[in-house]
Amino acid sequence: MIYEMNLNASPFEKIASGSKTFELRLFDAKRRRIDIGDRIVFTNLDNPMKKIAVTVRSLHRYASFEDLFADIPIEKCGNSSTDTPDMAAAGMSKYYTADQIRKYGVLGIEIVITDTSKVLKQLEEQKEAEFDRLFPDGMK
Repeated sequence: MIYEMNLNASPFEKIASGSKTFELRLFDAKRRRIDIGDRIVFTNLDNPMKKIAVTVRSLHRYASFEDLFADIPIEKCGNSSTDTPDMAAAGMSKYYTADQIRKYGVLGIEIVITDTSKVLKQLEEQKEAEFDRLFPDGMK
């Protein structure tokens, strides 16, 4: 399966450079469907024409970002190596509330860059197949 997600420019560029190998998200309904081997197409929010495709290498579920950062090296998550786990966890509060984290838990998605043009073509085919499934007679 191929998923689409948006990223701010800084984490997008860190993934593109290979310095960020973990994407962090809530373990909500959308992320519960992600499996090892799936692909994700990230879109740069500052420049939506910029996209990068990755393959999911592994999934790491935790109750909190504090737990995640205690286990996964902070710099692999896009943070400075001088950040403490508490500092890195506090930084995630700009994206998620404490209630959301308690409700869903968090997910560290280990990723590796893959062939973006190939995955974008497959994503288009996936969307067409879903359209055909939903509208077997086409749009009339």
